[in-house]
Amino acid sequence: MKYLLNLANFITILGIILAVWANSLAFSGLEKIQLIILLVLGAGLTDLLDGAIARKYHLETQVGAFLDRLRDKILICPFLILVLQKPPTFLEEITFSFLRALVYSMLLAEGILVISGIVGVIKKKNLASNKYGKRKMFFQFLTVSVWVVVVGLREHPENSFLISGLSYLITPLLFLAVIYGFLSLRGYWELYFKKEQHLERSQV
Repeated sequence: MKYLLNLANFITILGIILAVWANSLAFSGLEKIQLIILLVLGAGLTDLLDGAIARKYHLETQVGAFLDRLRDKILICPFLILVLQKPPTFLEEITFSFLRALVYSMLLAEGILVISGIVGVIKKKNLASNKYGKRKMFFQFLTVSVWVVVVGLREHPENSFLISGLSYLITPLLFLAVIYGFLSLRGYWELYFKKEQHLERSQV
């Protein structure tokens, strides 16, 4: 219980609540788009704060690292599914089909990362995000933020040029997120396997 009571983990848990709230509003119809934008930004802010506080005050724990990953998955993955249900406007069919492939690839990578995280907790591995994981989350957050803005602007046809530009921006942002997602996954696997190989050699 003490691991859940430090300030960094409290902020992470707050981020989980904001992420769940944002997704529940989004799946209910996107009528409260302004509130959804604020909640997404709030959840993203907790991602910046919890890590900074944990490092500064030496509050890093495996529980905190796992909760941090969980918050990111809860925030991002449901919104990626919504991107398919409510695709960005002005996208041609071939562009949207590529975007669909990117969403499926991202969800696959996230699923494998969740499994890797659970294995890491069981084996007491270091679950701190690597540089690729941080970049993946950055581009994921940008993807979701741009999509939310596009949805919010749909009610204002006078901004059609801006909506069009932002719609086409989503695909390259998600493409970069997918690349960094699989690089992040490779980084964790190399960390796990290198430690196991080192132990095996030391026992010979």
